[in-house]
Amino acid sequence: MLLPLGICLALTSLSCVNCLTRLRCTDIVGPRHCKEVTECSLGEVCYAQQTTNRYGQVLYDLGCTEPSTCSNRSHGNDSCEECCSTELCNAAGCGQPGYPSGRGPICYSCSSQYSEGSCHIIDFCRSNEVSYTKAKINH
Repeated sequence: MLLPLGICLALTSLSCVNCLTRLRCTDIVGPRHCKEVTECSLGEVCYAQQTTNRYGQVLYDLGCTEPSTCSNRSHGNDSCEECCSTELCNAAGCGQPGYPSGRGPICYSCSSQYSEGSCHIIDFCRSNEVSYTKAKINH
């Protein structure tokens, strides 16, 4: 099943209606390297926050927030806060490079899933690959 922006669902369909899919990670070295997703609550937007830790490492937190808390500003080279409102848009947060254009679809990728909507890990297919669903029924 193809979802907007080329996101494929490999294991089950999600029951969330009008929710914004966003990346959710803490202390990651680059937004596009995050492979965990969930849906924002209705009315929320995606955010990316860049900070520099005490060792000089630039790290990112990604998630959802209320639009009223968005500052969309940079504080020199040490920090940045940015909000956006399209699917997986925080992959390119704070001026970082987003997903490469030559890639294949983004697919949900869980080895085991017991209930609808419980897979929150994504993976990237090559340009010549597609997502698929494999079901195993235990009796």
